[in-house]
Amino acid sequence: MFSHVELPYEYTLKSLPGVSVSQNMVTGYSKEDVNVTDYVLSKNATITENFFVYSTGLVIYVKATANQSVIKSNRKFIAGNDGNLHLVDD
Repeated sequence: MFSHVELPYEYTLKSLPGVSVSQNMVTGYSKEDVNVTDYVLSKNATITENFFVYSTGLVIYVKATANQSVIKSNRKFIAGNDGNLHLVDD
């Protein structure tokens, strides 16, 4: 069986020259309750691209360069007061 999963939610972080960016994504899942498969699409000195597929159905795509990170997901995250992105529990 083939399943098509769209990633309609996009989050972009840009940095200033000489400053790096990072973003933590908080899912609320415990490591014991969820399996995550990390697919590395590209990893070199200028770019890193990964797909993370969770056993819960959550899919996250991350493309990171020195100046910008783009995160796409099939589920919604919101920015928390702690600076992290938090999964919205449907």
